[in-house]
Amino acid sequence: MATGTLAAHKSNTSGTFNVYTVPTGKTTEATVSVVNHSGVSATVVLYVSPTNSPTDIHTIQVDTLNTANYGYERVPLILKAGEVVSYSTTTSGVDVVVSGVEYASASNEIKVQQLITGNTETVIYDNSVAKAGTVNICASIVSNLIADECFIEMYVSASDATNGHKILQQKLQRTGVTGIEKAGLPISSTDKIILVTTNIVGSVSTRVAGYTKG
Repeated sequence: MATGTLAAHKSNTSGTFNVYTVPTGKTTEATVSVVNHSGVSATVVLYVSPTNSPTDIHTIQVDTLNTANYGYERVPLILKAGEVVSYSTTTSGVDVVVSGVEYASASNEIKVQQLITGNTETVIYDNSVAKAGTVNICASIVSNLIADECFIEMYVSASDATNGHKILQQKLQRTGVTGIEKAGLPISSTDKIILVTTNIVGSVSTRVAGYTKG
């Protein structure tokens, strides 16, 4: 069972780089740290994808890192066998470190990723297995365009947002808070997780990952 620093990468140019792949037969609980020490501004996008070629739907966080905002961290990420942690950067001098623990894969894993492009109510986890569990949720703007923004409201409900309970609301904007995470959320066997998006410009990616119980 591997623990500690599982992988690390420092960019020597701009581009997209793969940092860590979850080994076959393993599940990883990871912390990912992103730091820009280049001395110049860098736009850095963090991805978790099932392949070596991430797209918008796989975005975990996008941010411009400069002398006032050197880095960010995503914790905890639950990663399934074969998933790849990648990042893109507009400059050299960006460090990405994946730390965590690799466990034997379990049959009760949850992983759902979606891309939302409109003002809508989206079930981002439908609990089709009808089991209680614990999940971690990420939502992020995916574009580098300064105008991109969205107001999000997150609910837990057995049916829809109107009949649910709001657990988070946040304005995401490219010039401010670009993404959120909600960790360790317990859900019942009937709970769905719903995201309502309004005033959207661009797209929002979501990731729900965790474990069912029982």
